[in-house]
Amino acid sequence: MSEDILLEESPKADFREFYGRDPSQFLDLFLPRRKKAIEVLPIIFFIHGGFWKSEYDLSHAGHLCKVLSETLEIAVVNVEYRRIGSSGGGWPYTFLDVGAAADFLSSVSYRHNLDHSRAIIIGHSAGGHLALWVAMRSKIQDKNSILLSKDQHPFKFKASISLAGGVNLEEAFKKNLGGGIVKDFLGGTPKEFPARYAEASPIELLMMPDEAPIVLIHGTDDRVVPFSLSKGFAEKALHIGAKNVRLIALEKSAHFELIDPRTKQFSIVQSEVGQILAKL
Repeated sequence: MSEDILLEESPKADFREFYGRDPSQFLDLFLPRRKKAIEVLPIIFFIHGGFWKSEYDLSHAGHLCKVLSETLEIAVVNVEYRRIGSSGGGWPYTFLDVGAAADFLSSVSYRHNLDHSRAIIIGHSAGGHLALWVAMRSKIQDKNSILLSKDQHPFKFKASISLAGGVNLEEAFKKNLGGGIVKDFLGGTPKEFPARYAEASPIELLMMPDEAPIVLIHGTDDRVVPFSLSKGFAEKALHIGAKNVRLIALEKSAHFELIDPRTKQFSIVQSEVGQILAKL
C-alpha cells in the first residue's frame, strides 16, 4: 500500500537551511547529482501533509523530493513548519511559518545558485491546503491580517499544485476531517471564527483576475481528504470565470499514491510538474 511511504526511511537532503529560530523552521534542499556549478536551476517548493499534526514531519516527502529533483533535474525544497502538538503550531503560526519559508526562497536561491524566478509550489493533503494558501495569501482582504507579513511582499510563485489538498476548510470542518482537526487547527468553528476561515481557506481567496496557474490533482476514491473538496474549488473557479484553475481527477485512486514514486499516479504528477516547468 502507498501509505507505507510514511514508514520508509527518507533519503538524505543535500543541504538544510533554517528560516527561523524554532527547530521546526527549516528547509531541506535536494539537488540533482548532475548539477553543474554554473547551472541555475528552477525550484519546486514542496509542503508535506499530515493533518497539520506534529506527529507527521517532512521525512516521508523526501522520497518525492529526491525523485523529482533527479528526474526533472531541478532543485526541490522540502519545507518543515510548526504543527499542532508542537510549540507554536496551529493558528496563526503554521501559516506564518510556511509564508516565511516561501519569502526565504530568495536567500536560499542566492546561496545555492537557483532561479527563484522559476519557482512553483506544491503540497500534499494538509500541505496542499498550505501550498495554495501561500500562493494566494496576497488575496486576503484585511491587509492588517495577522497572517500577512508586515515587512515583506509575499513571494510570487509561477504556478501552484495541490495534491489531494484540503482546499476548503469550512467544508473540511463540516465533514469532520481527521476527527475534527480543522477546529483544532484554527482554534474554533466557522461560526466562532468566520474571519479565520475566510483568511485561511484557499477557496475563499479564489477570485479574478486570472493569474498564475492552479492545478488540483485528486483521487476520486480518496477517503482521507474527499475528492469533493477539489471538485468544489474547480466549480467555483468556473462559476466566477477564473480560467487559471484546472482539476485532474484520478479515477479509482486514493490518497497516498500521489506522493509515492512507485505508482502510476505519481508518474502523472511528475508529468504535470514537468510540463509546467517547461513553460516557465
